[in-house]
Amino acid sequence: MESRDHLFFSCHFCSEVWQATAKNIYKTRFSTSWHSVVVAACSNWQDRKICYLARSVLQVTVYTLWHERNGRKHGEPPNPASRLIQRIDKQIRDQLIVIGLMGDRRYDDGLLIWCIWTNSHFILNMLEAFEPSLDLSKHMGKGKTGVLSIELQRMEGYDYSHKNHSADTRINNKTCEFDGSQLNHDHVSFSSHDLLDSSLQTHVPLVDVDKVRWVLRNIVRDWGAEGQTTRDECHKPILEELDSLFPDRQKESTPPACLVPGAGLGRLALEISCLGFRSVGNEFLYYMMICSSFILNYTKVPDEWTVYPWIYTNCNSHSEDDQLRPISIPEAGPSSVGVTKGFSMCCGDFLEVFNESSQAGMWDAVVTCFFIDTTRNIIEYIETISTVVKDGGVWINLEPLCYHFADILGLENEISIELSLEDVKRVASHYGFEIEKERTIDTTYCANPRSMQKNRYYSVFWTMRKKCAI
Repeated sequence: MESRDHLFFSCHFCSEVWQATAKNIYKTRFSTSWHSVVVAACSNWQDRKICYLARSVLQVTVYTLWHERNGRKHGEPPNPASRLIQRIDKQIRDQLIVIGLMGDRRYDDGLLIWCIWTNSHFILNMLEAFEPSLDLSKHMGKGKTGVLSIELQRMEGYDYSHKNHSADTRINNKTCEFDGSQLNHDHVSFSSHDLLDSSLQTHVPLVDVDKVRWVLRNIVRDWGAEGQTTRDECHKPILEELDSLFPDRQKESTPPACLVPGAGLGRLALEISCLGFRSVGNEFLYYMMICSSFILNYTKVPDEWTVYPWIYTNCNSHSEDDQLRPISIPEAGPSSVGVTKGFSMCCGDFLEVFNESSQAGMWDAVVTCFFIDTTRNIIEYIETISTVVKDGGVWINLEPLCYHFADILGLENEISIELSLEDVKRVASHYGFEIEKERTIDTTYCANPRSMQKNRYYSVFWTMRKKCAI
């Protein structure tokens, strides 16, 4: 039976919307009980801006849910929870903008606070999606500065032979295979504690904060509409080259196998799979794997989530609106793009995972995009690529040679090997590659399209073929 308490917010659908919009604001006062919500909204709040947001989000959510309820009663098609959440998000932002335009400066930081909370909601949902979910409580506590550390280990016993993979997704401490279902985790455990409880605080090193911000910017590049230009510059030439090199792949009983080291958030590896390849993306950064698995496995519809990736960058902005603009992701639903069976994401260091005898000659193609300059020893990367590519197979590469570890000493004063492009090609030739095509492509990488400063790379794009052994 429908009642006020059922609609606000005992109903599972309404509760989902309410939690997404209000949990970060109400924190320990959060509840799905109507009486408790009203008491919390009417109570004293120490911060004027937080008080406004708490009461405003209640008002807007109640109106949105009531409007949705009436629409369904009168035969209108139902909206998913994600769409209502986006409407509420826009309404809150519009209210705060109008208040500022009217000259009331008391809520100037309210929009920034709302954007940060929206990002936090997205991040917490990524973490809670892990099965079993992560239990961070043992790393938290009053007076403690514990840091959650997740260490990746080598992948062992993983079979990349040309066989049919089961239609599911799994990640242990080594691999994450995607085929449209779910992600399982037995490396760490994590429960759904309210991580926003002020009594559960942990010190987070700035280097980890920077990695999260980097992931948010990569989300735009791989899964946002704003990233389409960059994807056209970087991904499109690779996809066109693969398409031309394997014209008869649809007729083959086994699709050609393509390895994508440094796959990031998985978009390029996914698009290669959609071309009809058995595509495997390899990524070392655990932050990237958490995000890619969430997008690939748990997003249901395009533009389901909203993030604000540019709020952490104060330099080179034309206006506050540019910094606070929302990005809807994913612009294409991964579950509806025609993934080839066998698509997977493998977590681990490229050299450790694939530099084994079982991987030798297993891949028809290796695709690297902004990857081979991410190591201290580029020669080891080239050697491993040569090892895994079968005789007659191809290596397609798009690269500006930025050398991430240039001028940075490693353990025991380990230095970075920084070769010129000509030297890189000589090393590739030494390991059996012959250049078939080479040209320069003007590209960007994770650039804010509205920034006053944009870095452009004149990247080398080549196709090399591995010579057949005599």
